[in-house]
Amino acid sequence: MRQTTIPLGRCIMLRLYFALVLASLTQPAGFGSLAGQELATGEFVVLSHSDVNLRAGPGLDRVIVGRSDKGTLFPLVGEAGEWYGIQMFSGVPRYVRKSLCYHLAPDQIIPGHRLELSSNHDSVAALTAAIAVETDRAAREAEIVLPLSLDAERHETLRQLLVDRYLLELFTEQGVQPAVYWLPEAAALRP
Repeated sequence: MRQTTIPLGRCIMLRLYFALVLASLTQPAGFGSLAGQELATGEFVVLSHSDVNLRAGPGLDRVIVGRSDKGTLFPLVGEAGEWYGIQMFSGVPRYVRKSLCYHLAPDQIIPGHRLELSSNHDSVAALTAAIAVETDRAAREAEIVLPLSLDAERHETLRQLLVDRYLLELFTEQGVQPAVYWLPEAAALRP
C-alpha cells in the first residue's frame, strides 16, 4: 500500500482549520447518525440555486461541508427550523437552508432528476472503486490531522466530514446524484 504524505505547512493549516471545524460540530436533538440505513421516507430535497452551502449543522455559523448546484437531490431526513436535514454519504445529517431548495415527494420524481444507478457494470465498478479510494483518503487525512488515539469521538466526526466532502466532489465530477448512494439497488456502493 502506498503511503501518502502531506507537506508540513499544509498539515499545520489542516490542523488549525479542523480545530475550528470540530469546535463547531454539534447535532441538534433528534438528528442522530443514519449510517448503514437505507432511504426510508423516499422524500428528497432538491437544490433550487447554484453553489449552495451544505452545512454540518442548522445555522449559518456551522461549518460548510461542501457546496452543490441547482438540481442536486439529497434524501430528506428531517427539519430544524429554517433548515432541512439531508442525508449525505457518511450517514450523518447535514443541513441546507429551506429557502435554497424544495421538498420533493417520491411520486414527483421525473427522469430529468437522474435518480438512477447506471446500468453499465463497468461504470458502477469504477464508481465503487473510487468511493473506496476517497473513503480511505478521508480516513488517512483524519488520522494525520487528529489521531484516533488523541480523541476518538472528534476523529470520527472529522472522518465523517471528510467522507461527505470527498464523496460529494466525486459524485459531482461523475454526474451522479448524491441521493443515488442511498437507493436500495445501490447498496453495493456503500462500504
